[in-house]
Amino acid sequence: MRKDIAVYNEATGFTIHPAGYCGKSRKEVGDHLYKSVQEALIIPIKLVQDNCPHVRIITGELTPQEEAEWVDRFIWKLRIPCGELVLEGGFDPRGPDETFMRTTPVEPGDYQVEVYTFYWSINGFDTLPEELAEPAGSWFRRTRPGQEFPSTMRFYLEEFPEDDPGHEEERDESYNSEDYEEPEKPDFVDFLVRLTPLKTEPLLECNSDGWFPIGIHPRKVEVCPVGIKFHRTKT
Repeated sequence: MRKDIAVYNEATGFTIHPAGYCGKSRKEVGDHLYKSVQEALIIPIKLVQDNCPHVRIITGELTPQEEAEWVDRFIWKLRIPCGELVLEGGFDPRGPDETFMRTTPVEPGDYQVEVYTFYWSINGFDTLPEELAEPAGSWFRRTRPGQEFPSTMRFYLEEFPEDDPGHEEERDESYNSEDYEEPEKPDFVDFLVRLTPLKTEPLLECNSDGWFPIGIHPRKVEVCPVGIKFHRTKT
């Protein structure tokens, strides 16, 4: 399976869980979140700010580009005996709201869940420690010499020109030219969730409140990521 899902979200986090909560009530899962995470009933993931995440769910191997561009990863487990995986914006124990939920069928079972963060996501810039961080424009120019900026980069630098130090005048000239076209915001994958059969017990690395933080196992990839296209499906 390889499926791209976007979910509406107004919270500073999103969750992955089985539709039936393995027989427990939604309120019980939310009221005892850390215990629910321990029991593999839910995976809550923190965000830098409220954002509608674009998530790719796969059951096979990562593509070469996916493997090359992730900047953070953690592993946990999830029980899905009902065969329905839910991606939800936030998690309100008072009751479900279909506005914030997307459901996808999977084979019933216990899964190892790998959650990958990509650079061009709401969390991407905050994964790297300060000593590894580098302005996006500088990183791209250094590792991809002679290449044109992709749409992701052009859109971002339109808002944050200081992340392409030394080239502000070039951007001003382009902006003021008669041929200037404002770049459109591209759709790209923010997070990738890989499901495989659970064989060994992973290490639990969430916070005491049950939420998995930003930057658990960050890495700075050799070449600046250009973003992975999100394939939006009609609903």
